[in-house]
Amino acid sequence: MLLGIIFALSACFIWGLIFVIPQYMQEFSVIEVMLGRYLLYGLTSCLFFVYRVFQGQWKYPKEAWQKALTFSLLSTLLYYCCVILSLRLCDPAIATLISGITPIAVAFYGNYKERSVKFISMIPASLCIGLGLLTIHIPHIQSASLHTDHLLGLLFAFIALLIITWQMVENAIFLKKTPTLSAFDWATLMGLSTLFWTFCAFCFFFIFHQDYFSHSLTQYPSPFLLGSCILGCICSWVGSFLWTKATPYLPVSLGGHIMIFETLFALSFTYLLQKRLPTLFEGFGILTLCLSVSWALKALYSRTKNTNSPEAH
Repeated sequence: MLLGIIFALSACFIWGLIFVIPQYMQEFSVIEVMLGRYLLYGLTSCLFFVYRVFQGQWKYPKEAWQKALTFSLLSTLLYYCCVILSLRLCDPAIATLISGITPIAVAFYGNYKERSVKFISMIPASLCIGLGLLTIHIPHIQSASLHTDHLLGLLFAFIALLIITWQMVENAIFLKKTPTLSAFDWATLMGLSTLFWTFCAFCFFFIFHQDYFSHSLTQYPSPFLLGSCILGCICSWVGSFLWTKATPYLPVSLGGHIMIFETLFALSFTYLLQKRLPTLFEGFGILTLCLSVSWALKALYSRTKNTNSPEAH
């Protein structure tokens, strides 16, 4: 399980960049940021797929292709588009707060599907996550203004939450049922499927909504390429690879709680870029979030210990 935790934490560290990089690509539209990220993700996967072809190891089950196409449509294009819209329409702190609920949603939905621990044992850790997130964002919530765009941003944030919760749980269950599919191959399959949907989306917007494309691509090509490379190659491919490596070692409920580190790393990157330390509220919230993970680990350890005890057999 320790190996799974290390892989999961590494993925969360990389995914923390997802909430930071788009804020430094303000010159580009939501569609450009989304297409740029997933175009680079798809092209990277194409290179790895060609490598597998030369190795003669490119044949995958039909179900794997079907799942990859479904998951990539939901968790890449639709999800990330909703995330960017929520970050830009409402206060980024509130959008991040709603996104931070993902670990709780994934943990409960995952435990509903797997029943790895008792639901009552998950409540303390989940309450800690909720309290920690609320504490961190209290100053930002108080200063946020409520208007039409803000409400629309909240709606997109909740849609993103529902999408990623369903996808992450179903993805984990599928990978556990398909142990022959390696993390390398699954990350590559997801990238190839994403490239297909990215091409479809590009054709749609280019034909019907060219106004979504700005002139910034020609004016600022370097920032766009750099941001797209970080989001596509590192956040998408490497992050997907690491999380897939972690999946067989962890119950879905615990994986959900570990996901809170994505929020913690995103906050850490923000503090580094702003060259400041967390405030008292933020510091208390971060400690509470860390406590939530230790609580989840304790609940899982108790469950494992009881299962392996002589009385349980």
